[in-house]
Amino acid sequence: MTLLKLHKWIYDPEVKQFFLDPFYEHEINFLKKIRIIDLRGEIDLKEIVDEISSISKKMGIKDLEWRIALRLYDLNAQIAELIRRILELLLVRQNLQLYTGEMFFCLKELAINAGKANYKLLFDKYITSKKGITAERNYSKFLELFRLEIEENGNENLLALARKDDRHFTITFQSSKEAVEVWVTNDQNVTYIEKEQILKKINPERLDNDTFIADEDDNTEGAGLGLTLVINLLKNYTGEEHPLKVVFYPDFIKIGFELKRSDLLAKKPQNE
Repeated sequence: MTLLKLHKWIYDPEVKQFFLDPFYEHEINFLKKIRIIDLRGEIDLKEIVDEISSISKKMGIKDLEWRIALRLYDLNAQIAELIRRILELLLVRQNLQLYTGEMFFCLKELAINAGKANYKLLFDKYITSKKGITAERNYSKFLELFRLEIEENGNENLLALARKDDRHFTITFQSSKEAVEVWVTNDQNVTYIEKEQILKKINPERLDNDTFIADEDDNTEGAGLGLTLVINLLKNYTGEEHPLKVVFYPDFIKIGFELKRSDLLAKKPQNE
């Protein structure tokens, strides 16, 4: 097992499956100063954009190796716009700005799912479990109450709980000479049923006919919502059948994708 971990193979005993972790940080020095942007507290978004803009202007077409990670509790409109600006500023220096919109869409969907997964764990811990209802024992009822909370209060109460427990997630956007990679890391794991929902979306062949999750059941709002659109979009730029990857660690979860630079350039219109 130690040898497998050394080669980034992780075993999850709940779903009884090994996962290869393709998402790891290369040692990149170019943007080292700003490679971690902490969005959990008060921040000056304009200052961040101006700093990245200033650095990106110094980048040449050969400056392919960089990484930016953003740590946050929730993806609000202001932070989403910041992320889009960052993608655009950096991709334009590589003549890949054509893909900014699609890459941002994929990243946004992964971030929304990560935030919602954290919110569900907090809602279970502080709200429903005190009523004798847990996600593990009665997911349908739990989901009903979670939806009601969102309808009545939006993310306000859940965001307060995330701040209280410092339950955040991290978005990593990394460029190397070979590929562009995006992954989102939750700072905690998710429930078994949420794992099954994710696997159902990204690798449906894994599930057999005896799985307890039906296509039309009430659990389909669980983790994985929006992932089908992401997968279909990614398939336009990769020959992989399952371009979206997930890794369940004991204490956290990673989900993301890699787009080969050669595939992106091959898809570009010839007159671009």
